[in-house]
Amino acid sequence: MIDLNSLHVFYVVVSAGGYSAAHRKTGQSRATLSRHIIALEEHLAVRLIERSTRSFRLTEQGQILYAHCQELFAQ
Repeated sequence: MIDLNSLHVFYVVVSAGGYSAAHRKTGQSRATLSRHIIALEEHLAVRLIERSTRSFRLTEQGQILYAHCQELFAQ
């Protein structure tokens, strides 16, 4: 079963445009946010976000999940 907290963290990180912006919005450390995303990726066995020191990009699977999150958290 997917951890809804991790799913919400994914939604917030993507909506904010990255970990630093999500940190400012939520007050959670970037490391905590990252751990949630990693746990979600491991649970789903897919890469959701392509990360590097200078870029942040959703994978195709990440885009699909984000679209579902928008519907879920809009309700």
